[in-house]
Amino acid sequence: MKVLMGKIYDIFFKGSKPALWEDIIDNWLIILCVVLALTAVITVCVVLRKKRNKTENQTVKKPLFDVRSLSFAAMCLAVAFVLSFIKIVELPQGGGVTPVSMLPVILFAYIYGPKRGFIVSFAYFLLQLLQGVYFLNVVQFCFDYLFAFTLIGVAGFFKKNLLIGTVAAHMARYISHVIAAYAFFRQYNQTGINDTAYCLIYNSFVLIELVACIVIILIPPVKNNIEKMKRNLRKTVR
Repeated sequence: MKVLMGKIYDIFFKGSKPALWEDIIDNWLIILCVVLALTAVITVCVVLRKKRNKTENQTVKKPLFDVRSLSFAAMCLAVAFVLSFIKIVELPQGGGVTPVSMLPVILFAYIYGPKRGFIVSFAYFLLQLLQGVYFLNVVQFCFDYLFAFTLIGVAGFFKKNLLIGTVAAHMARYISHVIAAYAFFRQYNQTGINDTAYCLIYNSFVLIELVACIVIILIPPVKNNIEKMKRNLRKTVR
């Protein structure tokens, strides 16, 4: 495992250097062009997909988000964002234990499924950027932020089992952080243990939150209320 991760590091990440704000400012035009190009591509894909769906099926479909689901999404994001500011334990190289900050987003994905779940998880990723970002390079940013938080939406694939969905969401984030840690931050290992163990242990704050989430959702009154809320909220879902 260590040899494989070492080869991946040597091929893709060796020699990476921190991107200073001055570098970003100097290349703002290139960054802007890339963002605009990606936006244009996404827009064209969405328009073409809508046209194809319209020709295939002329029946009127309900919107992806109705008032009820949109309101619930806003509430879940607000609660998750506030909880993420509360650091029970804060680690020196970033990260820390928060009071089950992922659980509201997981709950939304569990109730509404993966499509809406990934959209709300991506919105949660954007909110996390407001707390501050350590930008080393694009790959590190993706694994430490974009993938780590957007992948919470995988809980939506387990609409019949909140427990498994919670474990899947936390493990997806944990693995994403571990990859970033091994690729870019293992030089900070001053513990004497091997780098793989260091990265696994350092990012175990995600697993601590997982245990806390499992304890909460297994409490009988909480579990019953979640299922009742799920039945009520999914009445208008197409």
